[in-house]
Amino acid sequence: MNPIILNKEGEELMTQDEIPEESKLTAFSAGRHSVCNGTMRVIGVSRTHKALVCPECCLRILFPQDVGTFRELRAYLLETDAS
Repeated sequence: MNPIILNKEGEELMTQDEIPEESKLTAFSAGRHSVCNGTMRVIGVSRTHKALVCPECCLRILFPQDVGTFRELRAYLLETDAS
């Protein structure tokens, strides 16, 4: 899978090539942060939102609870003009 652009600065979520875009985002490793190579994880932050977080550099990307796959995350970030 191609990296997912996370923000206007061009930071990316890098995943293993064999992971299909239909795979669910889980609390375990979602991939690596392109800037610091930290292991990014998904956490719940409210009733309405989750966050993709990097513990190495504290990057935090919010997205709605109903975004559940890598494909949906990519579409949401493109739609909200985050990238």
